[in-house]
Amino acid sequence: MKSIKLRLSALSMLTAAALAFSPMIPQTVPAAPVTSTVSSFQSQDEAITPAQYQSMLGHGMDVDWSKTSEGRANYQPQTVIDFVEAGIKHVRIRVKDDLTPDVLASLDRQIDDCLSHGLIPVLAYQADAFTNDPSERNLEHVVAWWSTIAARYQDKSHALSFDLLIECTDALNQQPDRLNEMIERVTAAIRQTNPDRIIMMSPRLRSNPAYLSELRVPSQANGYLMAEWHFYAAGPSKTNEKKWDDRNHSRKAAGSRSNPACTRLTGTDRHSHLGRCLDDRQLQRRR
Repeated sequence: MKSIKLRLSALSMLTAAALAFSPMIPQTVPAAPVTSTVSSFQSQDEAITPAQYQSMLGHGMDVDWSKTSEGRANYQPQTVIDFVEAGIKHVRIRVKDDLTPDVLASLDRQIDDCLSHGLIPVLAYQADAFTNDPSERNLEHVVAWWSTIAARYQDKSHALSFDLLIECTDALNQQPDRLNEMIERVTAAIRQTNPDRIIMMSPRLRSNPAYLSELRVPSQANGYLMAEWHFYAAGPSKTNEKKWDDRNHSRKAAGSRSNPACTRLTGTDRHSHLGRCLDDRQLQRRR
């Protein structure tokens, strides 16, 4: 059985020091409820601020419902209901393929299922071609991919958010300026149809919080931008220091590796989301 990776919000793991990137010019942001008090999220609802969204995320999971053809074929709406009943508050729906009719139909169904049952969907793109070869052609493909997504879901509830890149890896790791250019251009494209939807960006080296300071706030952030970051989540192992070996080590590692994010965001009007780590139950399952 494949292991399940839990995603914990920065609010539940950190103090208020883990505060979303706001634009250079202050803007008025529409009010929205801090937490959902209904069983479903409605279309044409009010915008949600990063601070409010951070408090809504709670515990969540990465899911491959649309990442592979197998995932799309095996997806069942009951899974969403089971997640909600288990206390899961959000899922990050990862996608690696081009937007074929089959992929789009799958996303339509999964996003609607999540919103109708009060489960927050975070849509994330893998962008393998761009991370392996950050060429202009591949960057244009990422912009086009997100433009299609943004136009298709512009009328969905603001509970749906867009995570621009699952992880910055491979050749892109060595080009932080190119990563920032991608964030700038994709954000501008999304804002043409979604002026106030939450967008998440992440630093290089697999979303390592030590590199948060390299990220530039895109010019069209509009006050609805967050930073997603995480660290290596695997184990247990008593020989590989990157893998956690027990519950105490897990907690110690989570705290120490969160320090860079706390340092960079303390005293700013910015909010972040801790996207991946192990919890006690996961460690027990892996023994």
